[in-house]
Amino acid sequence: MSRNVSIILGVCGILIGLGLLYLAAHGEEGITSPRSMAWGALIVVIGIVRLMSAQSFSPPAVRNRPPPDDPRWRPHDDRGPQLAGRPCAECGKKITVAFEAALCDLCGATAHDDCLADHRAHAHAPPAAGPFR
Repeated sequence: MSRNVSIILGVCGILIGLGLLYLAAHGEEGITSPRSMAWGALIVVIGIVRLMSAQSFSPPAVRNRPPPDDPRWRPHDDRGPQLAGRPCAECGKKITVAFEAALCDLCGATAHDDCLADHRAHAHAPPAAGPFR
């Protein structure tokens, strides 16, 4: 049952119980009885309990949601090429998670973020100068 329904039922229970108590106290001979007073009091208590339980409702917890800056929240068009599963151009190990890898700006090879600087230094180094004469 939702919070709003519990609040409505609680208020209705309190109002009906108070009305029954009023009629039992100020009503005619047939209504004025200890049994009517007891029912009115019980309905008021049930209404109060319903209102108190409505206050304890909380929205369902959101679990296992990645943070807003996680790459999985980006649109599909913005992702670029598939990097996970490719071998690293520098160390040769398989890239397991796409956001731990990048493409080399010069040759487009896939490398781990940690290996990218080494790849650029080894694969794209300027040609070694020959012996000086």
